[in-house]
Amino acid sequence: MQVPQGAIYGLLGCNGSGKSTLFKLILHLQKADAGDIYYFGEKGWFPEIMYKIGSIVGEDSYYPHLTVRNHLELLDVFFHKGKKKIEEVLEGADIAYAADKKAGKLSTGQRRRLSIAMALFRDPELLILDEPFNGLDSLGVIDLRKLLLALHSEGKTVIISNHIISELEKICTHIGIINHGRIVYQEHISPNTDLEGIYIKTIGNDIVESNQI
Repeated sequence: MQVPQGAIYGLLGCNGSGKSTLFKLILHLQKADAGDIYYFGEKGWFPEIMYKIGSIVGEDSYYPHLTVRNHLELLDVFFHKGKKKIEEVLEGADIAYAADKKAGKLSTGQRRRLSIAMALFRDPELLILDEPFNGLDSLGVIDLRKLLLALHSEGKTVIISNHIISELEKICTHIGIINHGRIVYQEHISPNTDLEGIYIKTIGNDIVESNQI
């Protein structure tokens, strides 16, 4: 898997193909059996990476008794970004209107926005998002799409998985397809690329078998 700096890299694959596992390997949440991972041109994990990567992997994590703002204030203890950054991220993730609401009282979509705000807070060079559109309503999807494109224009690198292929077609500059734990397709794509056609052609047989189970 090769992700160019500044790319929005979309990762596609059937359920169980290895997308989330790959993200966990990159984030050092799971140990690889073999192979190497290079971060920003350097081989292997080093502690400073945590300051350069923001992520959403798996279920939204939050403290029910803390407000949305409290979560970012807690992160500020570690990353020292200041109050201005907190307000900026609340606006960017479109959750400022619920900043003083306890996380345990948030809707599914609001909790996803909180996760996005927390991932963005450290101003990461690399953003890893595993199914970030889950739980968002139509306006939330549009807002997140705009946000990712804005980050791309700033030179940020984004790796994103999503089951809605049409959304990846709208934002991705590069695509990778994973099947049975291996990257089987990887390419730069243009805005008019038929991503669904490429996906079906690449792992069509597995899609048919999956639908029959």
